[in-house]
Amino acid sequence: MKMKWMAALVMVMLLFVSACGNNEKDNQQDESSQKNNTEKESPEQSELGPRFSVDKSGYYKKINEIQVDHVHGLGYAGNNNTVFIASHHGLITVKDGKWYRPKGNQHDFMGFSATEKGFYSSGHPGEGSTLPNPIGLVSSTNGGENLKKLGFTGQSDFHYLTVGYNSSAIYLVNQHPNDQLGTGMYYSLNDGGSWEQSEMKGIPSDAAYLFAHPTDENKIGLTSSDGVYVSTNNGDTFERATKSTVVTAAHFTEESLLYTTAEGKLFEQSFKDKSNLKDWNSPELGQEEAIMYLAQNPQQNEEVTFITSKNNVFQTTDGGKTWVQLMDNGTI
Repeated sequence: MKMKWMAALVMVMLLFVSACGNNEKDNQQDESSQKNNTEKESPEQSELGPRFSVDKSGYYKKINEIQVDHVHGLGYAGNNNTVFIASHHGLITVKDGKWYRPKGNQHDFMGFSATEKGFYSSGHPGEGSTLPNPIGLVSSTNGGENLKKLGFTGQSDFHYLTVGYNSSAIYLVNQHPNDQLGTGMYYSLNDGGSWEQSEMKGIPSDAAYLFAHPTDENKIGLTSSDGVYVSTNNGDTFERATKSTVVTAAHFTEESLLYTTAEGKLFEQSFKDKSNLKDWNSPELGQEEAIMYLAQNPQQNEEVTFITSKNNVFQTTDGGKTWVQLMDNGTI
């Protein structure tokens, strides 16, 4: 049973590599969505720190029940102690034990990536939206109420997208050619103003999950069935940074690497001393259940939240000594 589960996990990972060699244009467009975008773009913000709070926003409402599936990302968007979960049916957030969701615009955000100012994403417009389908690359500083279009609108949906939390360096894998990019991995260090292609030398054949360092704009990582691979030169060359093991999710802190194994274990490895490996004592998971996304609170490094393949959400605020389950099989 365990070997069958491992094989299935590797097959999921292989979808990443196919993105780099598929030259077929995605022609599936939603005709009803090909109107001019009337959803306002996000205003520019000059100061750093918290900018948006769901409990003070008229755009978000408190909820007591919801059923979540098809999760596409998780993170502390806006540097505000608030965990955002991106799903097929829109965003939901949890703050101080209370859950919220937007009153409108339930977009299917793909490649959701939290930053200190808000989030970046791609995906498809929600029901009733006037955004073209796909929405291309967008960002928001107010929980998705306003979206700033950064390019590829109506052309591309980036499932593999990551952005540096503080640096805002953007990395993505383009599965189908568009007006600007061919297939492969690309990065932008000026908020999508221009793009460079990564050479991707040394990348494992079953790479799956892409994640960026919070401040070092040149450093990104990939998960695989052979561990975590890291590049320090914008994705041109990769080297294995962990022991050989199936890794299902990973996250960079400033000085370390958090990663989870197929057995549902969460570890933290120091950059300076790879032998310095901390076990976060993650909670027991069910059979054939893996941790899919994880994030650390940038304001409190002992707080980590993760979501599993069965839509169970767990959180620790004391470095893994105790864990609280926030979502059970997609139910809050």
